[in-house]
Amino acid sequence: MKKVLLTAAAVLTMAGSAMAASVVASKHDLSTGGPQTVYNTNTQQVCVFCHTPHNSKETRALWNRNSATSTSYKLYTSGVWAEQASWFESGQKGVIKSDSPSLMCMSCHDGSSLKAVVNKPKDVTALSASSDTIGTNPANLGTDLTNDHPINIKYQDYLDNTKYSGTTATLSAVEAGGVVGATAGLKLPLAKGITVECNTCHNVHDPANVPFLRGSMGKSALCTACHLK
Repeated sequence: MKKVLLTAAAVLTMAGSAMAASVVASKHDLSTGGPQTVYNTNTQQVCVFCHTPHNSKETRALWNRNSATSTSYKLYTSGVWAEQASWFESGQKGVIKSDSPSLMCMSCHDGSSLKAVVNKPKDVTALSASSDTIGTNPANLGTDLTNDHPINIKYQDYLDNTKYSGTTATLSAVEAGGVVGATAGLKLPLAKGITVECNTCHNVHDPANVPFLRGSMGKSALCTACHLK
């Protein structure tokens, strides 16, 4: 019986792993084997452009990149809802707190230098690129995020206090540090179990749902995980 259970567990683990795509050969693969054309290196290492096992820039995620070039971003405000400063983790309307994990994403996606790697791979003497930034494309968000979903906001505060035409906001409840969608297996994590960040909706290591989404946009499943419409 014990052997049967162990075998079943192994099969389930393999099945679960098979469902996720790999960062290798995805648009986040900046190695010489990656599909991108703007960046040009002579290393086959994939993880090193964001992570390092030693001497990391930050302890979180063993981060191997310098910070985003900007610390000042314009964030989304609805123009209808009366946003409160308390909804933002920084305590200031439209200001991203300095330890927000979204700033890790913005170290590339605000147009910052792609050469911001702290510990270069040993097989790379210099990092070169035909363009030193992410380039002019939808992935380059710049520093004006007023047309992007709000980030670094405290989900529960927003849920508890927002009003629209006198009615409490229709958002899903928080469960164990995240928001569980109606679609089986879909859970959107909140940073520290509190804030909505880039990685709430995006899984940077899994390109299965373009662009690195945590779930399918079929029938707006990703949106309706939080927004009860």
